[in-house]
Amino acid sequence: MIAEYLAADAAAMREQQDHQLDSTLVLKRFHMSQTIIESGDALTLGLELESTVDQVLSELCLLIYTEAGQRVAIVDLRSENMVFRVRPDAPLRLTITVDRLPLIEGEYPLGLFFGGNQGQNAAMQLRTFSVMPRPAKHGAAPYPAEYRGLLEVTRTVEMQA
Repeated sequence: MIAEYLAADAAAMREQQDHQLDSTLVLKRFHMSQTIIESGDALTLGLELESTVDQVLSELCLLIYTEAGQRVAIVDLRSENMVFRVRPDAPLRLTITVDRLPLIEGEYPLGLFFGGNQGQNAAMQLRTFSVMPRPAKHGAAPYPAEYRGLLEVTRTVEMQA
């Protein structure tokens, strides 16, 4: 019974529904493949947007922030061969895979920036994902997260004779 409750809670955390982005656009679904990743892993997200009017989104980006509100990155979803059109009878559904997120461990809120023929806007803190540290390959304990910045940098060191 406890396992069923925890599984249902984890599934609910991965999916959010019905967030009004502006007067015409609704984020119907924002799904995350997982809410906890290891530093350097990929993250897959699913978005579904509905609109009360016919519109073309010429700007569409995921926004990644720190808990303190500092922007870490944007994930630019635009492509020269893809048109983001959303109509009342045809929602826009996207699957996005961020190939590698080498972030320091912590909590990272996600937002969405969008713009098109109906104007532009940003929605902040739509979802949050957690990054866990990757086990150190070089044997030394890592410095505390607060001293390491935002990115987990990999390196190779060779000693010269």
